[in-house]
Amino acid sequence: MKLLHTPCSRMRAFTLIELLSVVAVIGILAAILIPAIQGVRTRALEAKKLSNYRQYFVANSLYANEHKGLTVPAKDSRGEEMLWQELLSPYLQGDMFNNKGEIYSDPFFEAYDASKPWLTGAGINVKVKLPESSKANAFWNKEKLDQGADFHLSKITYPEKRIFIGDSHNWFLNANVIDATRHQDGTKGVFVRFDGSAEMLTVKEASLAITHPSKAPR
Repeated sequence: MKLLHTPCSRMRAFTLIELLSVVAVIGILAAILIPAIQGVRTRALEAKKLSNYRQYFVANSLYANEHKGLTVPAKDSRGEEMLWQELLSPYLQGDMFNNKGEIYSDPFFEAYDASKPWLTGAGINVKVKLPESSKANAFWNKEKLDQGADFHLSKITYPEKRIFIGDSHNWFLNANVIDATRHQDGTKGVFVRFDGSAEMLTVKEASLAITHPSKAPR
């Protein structure tokens, strides 16, 4: 019996040149699309981070409204020892232990340690009144109550320059623990000022905004 060969029974193979052309086109498309996708992801993370930092600022305003106008201390040890993250929790969704992957965590902070939920890459300024005052923005222990009337939000000088919160190697922020390596080629960090504005600053710019805000650029 003679077999009939239909057109579908004969498969035409790709030539080597055609295969190489397809691979080259895929490589070109990948080279174009991958950086674009990474850029979109970075912008999305930056938007999320700025949203988190601004929520800290709003939460601090609500905290001050219920605490005689005072900005939230970095640490309150007068009764049960609590850090600023816990003190702001009532004004935010979730808490530092159960929601640490969201509101309390900087998505660009790579040193996160689940055993230290308070260390998330964001730190509160503990030098709010320097150089006018040597007091720290905290009640460090029961005997030494460092935070006083100087830390009333209405009395904080240079709010358009002075930093409220920003990228830090610790849960508090001073000139020694500034982290300005997470953005723009590793030269800048994100910081929120007491007027609510958010900016990317170098170590020098952030240091001046903490220690000598009158001399800090704006």
